[in-house]
Amino acid sequence: MLRPILSFASALALAVPACAQAQDFLLYKFEGACSNEVVNFAPGSTVGNGTLVANFGDGISPGFFGEGLAAGQQTPTLRNLVDTNWNPSTDPLTGNVTIAFWARQEQAFLTQLSYLFGMSGSGFRIFTNGAAGRGLYLRSATSPVTDMLLPDTTTDFQALAANAWVHIAITLDDTAHVATWYVNGTSVFTQANIGTVQVLTGGELQLGGYAGATGSAYTLDEVLFSRSLYPPAAIALLATSTRAGDGSYLTGSTTQCGAGNVTLDSVGGRPSLGNALYSLRITPNAPSAWLLLYGENRCTFAGTAPLPLDGGLLLPFLSGCTMLADPLVVLSGLGGPANPGLIPLPITPAVPFGANVWCQALTIALPGNAVSMSPGFAVGVGN
Repeated sequence: MLRPILSFASALALAVPACAQAQDFLLYKFEGACSNEVVNFAPGSTVGNGTLVANFGDGISPGFFGEGLAAGQQTPTLRNLVDTNWNPSTDPLTGNVTIAFWARQEQAFLTQLSYLFGMSGSGFRIFTNGAAGRGLYLRSATSPVTDMLLPDTTTDFQALAANAWVHIAITLDDTAHVATWYVNGTSVFTQANIGTVQVLTGGELQLGGYAGATGSAYTLDEVLFSRSLYPPAAIALLATSTRAGDGSYLTGSTTQCGAGNVTLDSVGGRPSLGNALYSLRITPNAPSAWLLLYGENRCTFAGTAPLPLDGGLLLPFLSGCTMLADPLVVLSGLGGPANPGLIPLPITPAVPFGANVWCQALTIALPGNAVSMSPGFAVGVGN
């Protein structure tokens, strides 16, 4: 039986003013770790979700906020990777760029390189040790190639991350041809006369490793790639709070009742603190009654039955419908292609950073009573 309706507003509010609109294309929070599907929370991204490849443990460890991508074991090499599904041979990276992440050392390493991410076909990668010393090195992001070094004489990354979480960001200004490194929200090093940003070839970007080489000794969290130049104030926000975002997910389900007959997405910008316009939108392909299922996780139903599960186990008419969210809250209404159901979720500053909710839409066509369900939809509230 579905549980009583709770207040959306109290479940969804978070702090930090909304940043300027950014062209984020990868945003990984590593939450809801009961599937190898890693939700990409970058709103509107065409890249899709990533795939967790766990070779050491289950691939997930406590992150700075919630959960993170666990470090791999360095000897023997047992890497934990996320295949991001981003391939620049079909989706080139040019123009301004911002890359940001949280990192903390979780595994020992000596002289070998530790790769935080990499792309074998182009050499696009970031690492510590080797040419980076105890700092960080970003390679193969520009043409002509300019290696971007965060010198260990400026910031000893390894020392900072050895016992605590450290936030790293780098911006590439493709107009001024300047790279700027930030540590814990503060600009620490600027490199002028870099080449033109150009990542045009390569396989999929992998987090937690590079090609067939050694993986990462560092657990990662809140990994962001953006085609925009984040200003210093926005970088400072990334170093103190989570980035707001949302995205669809399937949790490994391969079939769905009425597949494609209903869409669940959002309108009104990011789910950021102070955004009174944020809403979920249910769009059936025919006049229908709709239900919004809204819960706190995508892993279990009622805290016991693993998700996904066939809805027929709950109600016979839901047989063949794959449930992807635990419905703590159920809302209902009527809608169709020309008048989708809108569920306002104004974000108020009452809930701590890192709130994540997992939703799904169910529709019953009028007339005919054909039942359809949408993919899941994840909402991560933040700045």
